[in-house]
Amino acid sequence: MNTLFHKKVDICVCIKNRGKLIQNIINNSEKQSFKDFNLIICDGFSEDNTPLELINLAKLNKNIKVCQVNKGDTYVDAHNLALQNTVSDYICWFDSDDIIMPNKIEEQVKFLDEHKDVDIVTTGVVFSMHDNVVAMPNSLMSLTHEDIEKLMEDGSSLNNICHFQTAMFRRECLDKFKHNKYFYDEYNEGRCGEGFLLTLLYLGYKFATLGEVMYMHSLDFAGMTAENDGKEIFADEINTKTPGRRKQAIMKLFNKYNKE
Repeated sequence: MNTLFHKKVDICVCIKNRGKLIQNIINNSEKQSFKDFNLIICDGFSEDNTPLELINLAKLNKNIKVCQVNKGDTYVDAHNLALQNTVSDYICWFDSDDIIMPNKIEEQVKFLDEHKDVDIVTTGVVFSMHDNVVAMPNSLMSLTHEDIEKLMEDGSSLNNICHFQTAMFRRECLDKFKHNKYFYDEYNEGRCGEGFLLTLLYLGYKFATLGEVMYMHSLDFAGMTAENDGKEIFADEINTKTPGRRKQAIMKLFNKYNKE
């Protein structure tokens, strides 16, 4: 396996049984106008040709790191393992079946370089499902941390403002997490990706959004390493109806896994 060297950005991708989509990951990466990055691909113990394809890919590119979770591990475990392999200043995510605009990484790096007070920056996002495209209206506005907090006070969920897959964050954001438990498995209490961002928010890290659409997220859930796809509606109901309970659930998990 390759040993990664420090770059400006690490792109993390979690994949399972999606060998046919590996080329889409490469295309999204190669089309980026910003080139100083590593690509970390975590395999969710695939049962098709994905592992072999990934190994061959890493042999051809020293900036690609391939890792694999254990059999029976979850979506959360895959994201944790990807994060454990990061080495660079900024971290972001691609999903294997999504489309990423060529300027996404460049614009986010530029923003974080110029705004030292911001820790996490997200972009506008649209969702595609059965040839229909739906936008998250709140994500289409350029917002400051104060704007985001106000929207949440008014009842918006963080995921409708700062969509997880679009996030780029500073490596320092992981400093307050202990025991490598970066994500929280909220399929019992909500959604794992948003839980990660919510925890960072509650820990005091600062957010911002770039209103331009730079990410198209596919709502085809096949191949995810999570066992309980389809609970997203439940998570959204928690967010919009009981934000106080949502915060309590996140901090309960944080305290459980991050005891001194």
